[in-house]
Amino acid sequence: MKLCRTSRMPYHPMPLLSIVVLLIAGSVSIALAQYDTLVPTGRFTMNWGTTRNMIVHGNYCYLATGSTGLQIVNIQNPTAMRPAGESYAYGYVENIAKVGNYAYITSSDSGFHILDLQNPISPGVVLSDHNRFQFAREILEENGYVYCIEYEGYDSLQLTVLGVSIPSSPQTISTTRYQATEFRGVAVYNQFLYLTNGDSTISIIDARQPTAPVLTIRMRVASWTSSITVAENFAYVMGYEPRFSVLSLTNPASPTIIAQSDSVLGYANLAVFGNRLYSCDNGEEESFLYIYDITNPTQPQFLQQFEDYVFDYAVTSDNSVVFTCGGNVNAYANTNQPQLIGSSRSQHSLVEQIKIRGDRMYLGEWYGMSILSPANPGTLVQIGRIDSITNGQVYHFDFLSDQFIVTACDTTMKVYNISDPAHASLIGSLHFPYFLAGVSVRGNYAYVFGWNDGSVMRVVDLTNPTMPILVGNTFTYDWGSMVFEGNFVYLRGHSQLYILDMSNPVNPVLISSTEISPQQYCTTNDNWAKVGNYVFAAGQQGLSRTNVTNMTSPQYTSDAIPGNFTGVSSSGNYLFGNDYFVGLRVFRIQPNGTAVEVGRSRTWGAGSVLAQDQIAYVSTYNHLLTFDCSHLMDVGDPIGNTALPQSITLHDPYPNPFNAEVSIRFDVPSNSMIAIDVFDALGRQVNELPTVYTYQVLTRLLGMEIDSLPVYILLS
Repeated sequence: MKLCRTSRMPYHPMPLLSIVVLLIAGSVSIALAQYDTLVPTGRFTMNWGTTRNMIVHGNYCYLATGSTGLQIVNIQNPTAMRPAGESYAYGYVENIAKVGNYAYITSSDSGFHILDLQNPISPGVVLSDHNRFQFAREILEENGYVYCIEYEGYDSLQLTVLGVSIPSSPQTISTTRYQATEFRGVAVYNQFLYLTNGDSTISIIDARQPTAPVLTIRMRVASWTSSITVAENFAYVMGYEPRFSVLSLTNPASPTIIAQSDSVLGYANLAVFGNRLYSCDNGEEESFLYIYDITNPTQPQFLQQFEDYVFDYAVTSDNSVVFTCGGNVNAYANTNQPQLIGSSRSQHSLVEQIKIRGDRMYLGEWYGMSILSPANPGTLVQIGRIDSITNGQVYHFDFLSDQFIVTACDTTMKVYNISDPAHASLIGSLHFPYFLAGVSVRGNYAYVFGWNDGSVMRVVDLTNPTMPILVGNTFTYDWGSMVFEGNFVYLRGHSQLYILDMSNPVNPVLISSTEISPQQYCTTNDNWAKVGNYVFAAGQQGLSRTNVTNMTSPQYTSDAIPGNFTGVSSSGNYLFGNDYFVGLRVFRIQPNGTAVEVGRSRTWGAGSVLAQDQIAYVSTYNHLLTFDCSHLMDVGDPIGNTALPQSITLHDPYPNPFNAEVSIRFDVPSNSMIAIDVFDALGRQVNELPTVYTYQVLTRLLGMEIDSLPVYILLS
């Protein structure tokens, strides 16, 4: 089925797994986070030509690219799409539609072709008719019929109806000419065709009798109507004044306008998948893809926009990836949102660093330090403050112990007693003749970074925290933050990743130095994190990745994750990045170091991020946001554990019986559609979850709220 300006019938895939919950008493409602954010995951750049139409079949995308013929792209991994084949035998390919396992192609100079897609990278030619459909503008399929519309001039078009009960051998049922002024687009619904015209009208053709389709009415909708798409019993139309119209197709022969608005952007094309409307502008200087929530079709809600030049849309069979085509093929994957559970407004400035030790949270700020209690992550309570008026700017800090904290403040390293956070006291300090940029502590030694005609690192002995003493040599390392592992330390500098042997803490020995592009620099001190054998560094051009399996020869990859990151943190095999233009982004890091984005928020702004188990804390200017990411994470799946379940497993609920909420865990051995049904003791279905899609690895928790107590659960 062609997925552009054509029929958009409801998508109801067959679930591969059904979970049945039987209640012995009471009733429940189950809620899972729904995919509601698109993430750009990949781009395939065409060498030349522009893709006018596309279809997706299995792991391959077939592109009608005009003068460059038919192009085939392997989309099995949307993050790394690659060419799979091409053919110029079909001339100037303008249209392509999917009919079962076949592709129908029309070409302005070689006519009509049918390809068998059983061999996806080398489709076999089933039929070629060089004298048909050379002027085809659209070809689309619905319920055993293919409709081919040929534009015969300014005010005339021809509709050919093919019977495709046997897709490899279509039968011509009828050919009819109609008057139409500047034909723009078409959609089909229940054997009615809706054509947009340049004279502000929509023509409706009744094709319920395919041997004699009849033009029934022409209705005025908007000036300069352009694109149209149909989903369920609604038609969505773009025009000029008004921009956007919604028509009810309850009576498909006589639609009624139920909503019009100028708030929906886009003019060139429309598509609907699920409850999302995709529209686009194809401007000469810039083009955008706009995404709206049409759960209520009469009141579309804007969600996102991307700069993207779009002629057509397609979607994977599992509805998890949207592809757009124009000058390039772009992939957008569905993802979840982290759940915002708290927002604390600070009277202080941008947070440079966030750390948790014991039952306290510490925020290093431009104008001091705040000490908070994270006992309730959703409601952080300030329990102490180190003020900048007397103690300077706290750009970076680390812990000497639960009792003492070490800060880098302007030109002075300071040690505070934080036993009583409400009355933190300065007990020791050491002045430097240059500005300090950071400090890290290991054992009784502090490693202090600053600028002294270049970046330097000095070692400070804190055996007596009231009397810090400089020891060892001066090291010319870029300033940055450290992570210690045994006798080794990873030091992220401005443009280098250093690995040091710390067996002698006073005189570290350099093992390796790996160039990290200077553009990877970011302003906060939470600027890198390590997951497994990979170091990810935040910067203005993305998160870079360095493989440190071999410490003497790390392997660096620039811009492994595109974005503008101001902070990054890790928890288990998950990476949490604060993207200036997006917000919190959550990635699962695979054993080979590749990142799969599993969630993102819609908040944005420069700042730090700290991941603590399944909670993420994000600073954005003068707010500290708290996100629950438990629904995005596969609990108990440490990095390096690549074993998948061997079978579908439904685990016992916990607790059982329960009186407020219950969790049910299930394992899935592969990507699957999940259906969850809830029944009472009499076998009556009391709830049905929308089908949800699981990623490759595996565990999910279902939270349920009940209406009456007590409740027991049996699983089947």
